[in-house]
Amino acid sequence: LDQVQIVVKSPLEDTIDTDMKSPEEGTISVDYQPPKVGEYFVDILISGVSIIGTPLKVPFIPPPRFTVGLKGDGLKGGPIGRPLPFNIALVGDNGKPIKVPVSILGVKIEGPKGEVPVVLDLAEDNSWDVAYTAPVAGIYHISISVLGALLTPKPLRANVVFVPDETVYNLNLDFPTGKQKVDLILFGYGVAGGFLTSKAVNFGLKFFNAQGKPVAIVPTELSAFLITPNSTNLPVTITPV
Repeated sequence: LDQVQIVVKSPLEDTIDTDMKSPEEGTISVDYQPPKVGEYFVDILISGVSIIGTPLKVPFIPPPRFTVGLKGDGLKGGPIGRPLPFNIALVGDNGKPIKVPVSILGVKIEGPKGEVPVVLDLAEDNSWDVAYTAPVAGIYHISISVLGALLTPKPLRANVVFVPDETVYNLNLDFPTGKQKVDLILFGYGVAGGFLTSKAVNFGLKFFNAQGKPVAIVPTELSAFLITPNSTNLPVTITPV
């Protein structure tokens, strides 16, 4: 570290303060704060001699103006062991998503057992499709940032629940176009059980076709009833989400 020198200069040739650390053997980390827009010059010297290819020209441009659009079931949660998708769109003044490189987009998801791997794919409209798979039930915190700045004041809370294997059903349903095979997945504490309280418990139903895409079901086509240990019927409210 003593033999390495980093010199950063602004567009006006002013020297910028740098903070150089060695977090582990053989690695050097350098921090600096550009004060204004423009092209900066980063010179790397070993024993007082610049290495070949330096100084590097590093441009900094004004951040784009945008509003943030977040949507998708994965922001709320879902069953464990299944990809939970959501979408991030940075919408410009023209109302269309801005194409931003994945290098400046940060998505961090942490659950009961630590950080969860995240898959990001650039969609055709320049938004980003995100998916994660939760290994255990619990609350997952989703933090989204651009250039290190959080897009939401607090991490989003997603409730991921355990779904027993027997709550996945293969059904044949009648549609206007004919019969269609769908998978019905139940999720939520209302089908997994939990602590008994005075509050109503909730569970959800999701229908997927053979291609794994959601199938729309009209709530009036569904009926449900619950039977208590005393064989008493309990009222059930069905709400589309």
